[in-house]
Amino acid sequence: MKTLFIQMAADGKLILNNIFFRITIGFLVLIILTVHFILPKGAANASVKIVQFGMGLVGLPEADSIVELEEFVRADENVIGVYEQNGELAVLVNNLSEKQARAALGQISPREDGVPIRFSHTSQITQPAPFHMRMVPMMISVEAVMTGILLAGVLTLNEKERMITRAYRVSPAGALSYVASKTVLFSLVGAAYSFLIAVFTVGFDIHIGPFLLLSFIVSALFTLMGMAVTVFLKSLTSWLLWMAFVIGTNTVVLFAYIFPSVPMDYMKLLPAYPMIFAYEWTMFGLGGYAGNGLEILALWAVALFAVCLMCVKFRLLRPHRGE
Repeated sequence: MKTLFIQMAADGKLILNNIFFRITIGFLVLIILTVHFILPKGAANASVKIVQFGMGLVGLPEADSIVELEEFVRADENVIGVYEQNGELAVLVNNLSEKQARAALGQISPREDGVPIRFSHTSQITQPAPFHMRMVPMMISVEAVMTGILLAGVLTLNEKERMITRAYRVSPAGALSYVASKTVLFSLVGAAYSFLIAVFTVGFDIHIGPFLLLSFIVSALFTLMGMAVTVFLKSLTSWLLWMAFVIGTNTVVLFAYIFPSVPMDYMKLLPAYPMIFAYEWTMFGLGGYAGNGLEILALWAVALFAVCLMCVKFRLLRPHRGE
């Protein structure tokens, strides 16, 4: 344990003097200012359209089945689907708030307040936050990906260029201490970073415990990902190319959050997919528990820890020609 803390202190000193860490602090301030002063506090939506199934409403488009009705709703975020269920009106909604849906229902139902609404999009938040607040989970997710991957990658590459890894090869600490110290350090930094963004934008109304746990797991996951890739790279140029690819691959899934009606099923295989919705739930959900998102991300982190440990042990801490 003492070795772990010594290693974390040494890594902390190195990263504090690195330009990338200062850039991330600048991004933190920029995100907070953007949410408060640049992003609109409400989002203008196109007029809401209603599609029916088995209702017999004149003048409204009709689906041939409930399955087709769901497809209509998922294909267009400004469409709501209506049908009868047990003699009552039921409503399918994709990316509209409950308030917007009930306003549209006023066209066909004089008592829209009593109509049950079932939300069909991936998010489980039935009353979305205002637009500028709803963008915060996305921004935190982007920063979690970038901070974890970049800081771990920069530090590992810096140690290789300064020949510090040669000292690790004869150190009794070994690969486990090397990986664990960096993972714990950057996970704490990432959790604190995410928490500051959340507090200075959304406030203390978030579910703090689940949020911090999620941020720690996510930061660990992307730290391990960045480290595992960097141990095979020798130059800054190749590192920048690979980091751009890894970061871009993980952040492109955020379109599934912004545009939930766009079919991107293959993106669900990436860890960034459950991450964005888990952040949304811990910030705006009723109980704060992020469903199975936390478990999936924890499994990703455990798997990447094993992979990273092997990469460090058999690649970074073993002598190779020219290293």
